[in-house]
Amino acid sequence: MRKTNLYYRKRFTKNDNNMSVDKTFNKSSKRFFMLFYITKVLFTSVIIVLITEIAKRSDKFGGLVAALPLTTILIIFWMYFEGFSNEKISKHMLYTAFFVIPTLPMFLIFPLLIAKFNFIGAVVIGMALTITLLITTDRLMRYFGIVLL
Repeated sequence: MRKTNLYYRKRFTKNDNNMSVDKTFNKSSKRFFMLFYITKVLFTSVIIVLITEIAKRSDKFGGLVAALPLTTILIIFWMYFEGFSNEKISKHMLYTAFFVIPTLPMFLIFPLLIAKFNFIGAVVIGMALTITLLITTDRLMRYFGIVLL
């Protein structure tokens, strides 16, 4: 177990209403957590803007970089640095894998949809397809004892 995880366990206790209460939250720790949060937002935003700029210059390279699981990698790094357990990070990755499968068809049919229905139409149909496939995947996985939604 990492030190950060022990730190969080010592800091937070349950009150009478079974709610987490921070016993040691002073001004310096508030500043640290706010600075960390702002760093997360800025760093993640820069990555998204960078991918958009790459896509402007090269469709193929932009597609390659966008297809990389950069957001997932960022998320698990943020989870690690915030002291989440390995089990929690592992479950996050497993559910991410389960949710990738029903979202892939949208990427495959989007070029056909945008040619026929324009951008907004393609996005709406793609989202409707993704939602339908997510619900279908959830029902299928429930058959195997895994609840996704």
